[in-house]
Amino acid sequence: MTVEFTEEEFVRNHTIELEYLYNLNVPRYISKQEEEKKGYDIAFEEYIYPIYIQYKISTLLTRSNAKYWSEFKGPYYKFDLHRKNKYKQHNTLVELAKSAKTYYCAPAFFTRDALLLYH
Repeated sequence: MTVEFTEEEFVRNHTIELEYLYNLNVPRYISKQEEEKKGYDIAFEEYIYPIYIQYKISTLLTRSNAKYWSEFKGPYYKFDLHRKNKYKQHNTLVELAKSAKTYYCAPAFFTRDALLLYH
């Protein structure tokens, strides 16, 4: 299924939710060039354990020949890690996780209406 919103829209909306729900301070957004080197999209660094989040846009797989169909027993969402550069972004997050909290965050929805509903 085609996602009806951009990664940037999801990042913005989800980050606002995090700030509100967990009373987090203003996050540090980084550029796409920095993201490639640092491995994350946003950081909340003013805590004992900094928080780094890498956002991804998920794809809804609806065909029974999808790789993990039998494990999920039906449709499921997935996102891809960047294989180019030998998963450098993922490996950077793994390194950050030694001294910080690191997360991947991807929506389990794909419509603009759902994005607005969850915002």
